[in-house]
Amino acid sequence: LRAELVALRAGRTASLLGLTALVNAGTFGR
Repeated sequence: LRAELVALRAGRTASLLGLTALVNAGTFGR
């Protein structure tokens, strides 16, 4: 139960970081 919550939060954080990295790559890379 708690592990699922941690996994969900970790997944959401990873998604947010991935999105931020993608935006930064698009801004500075190109």
